[in-house]
Amino acid sequence: MAVGTSCLNSGCSGHLLTTLVVSPNKYMPWLAKRFISNCGKSIKRRVESFCEMWDEYDIIVNCTGLSAGQLTGDPSIVPSRGQVMRVDNSSGKHTFAYIDNGTERMPYYIWTPDYTVIGGTKLIGCTDSQVSQNDHDLIIENCSKYFPWLNVVEDRIREEVVGFRPSRPAIRLEEEHICYKGANKWIVHNYGHCAHGIAYSWGSAHVAVELVIDILQRSKL
Repeated sequence: MAVGTSCLNSGCSGHLLTTLVVSPNKYMPWLAKRFISNCGKSIKRRVESFCEMWDEYDIIVNCTGLSAGQLTGDPSIVPSRGQVMRVDNSSGKHTFAYIDNGTERMPYYIWTPDYTVIGGTKLIGCTDSQVSQNDHDLIIENCSKYFPWLNVVEDRIREEVVGFRPSRPAIRLEEEHICYKGANKWIVHNYGHCAHGIAYSWGSAHVAVELVIDILQRSKL
């Protein structure tokens, strides 16, 4: 597939590939059902501190995303604001990502069977949850410039959303020992994946499980 001539003329670089794509709106409910079917239990409650749970549990696996900053006192985790659009699919089944190092607005698109995601932004520290008209215009402009075959026009836009990624200089995937009322407790931290949460989820979960197993063997809980 040819890349837009404006991209070639500017000397920018990028990647074009056909690969596996996971749609979070389908994948996450599937994971939840799998968890429940394996005797997992889901409890919805607000937690202000890990101390609220130490009387019930000896090991907590902390996968709280952005909330990990408040719960752990970790100042290095900050929101990374993302704004994307979901548009009607065009021809082709490619995932293309163009990244210009140093910019907070990277043109890219991700094809899914139901729609194409186009973006996007990566605004570190920004907490504005409203759709930005400026970002809206830039996304359309950039995608039209670099990916003209997408034919991005207003009447093909299904939805425009803003979300916040848990950004951190590095993923935190480690155990922390806590002494609570004279008893040994542990937190296995697993957060800070930013935009790569789903991509890294199985590998990170595998490491987290290994840490839990190691704690159980050492402590003989």
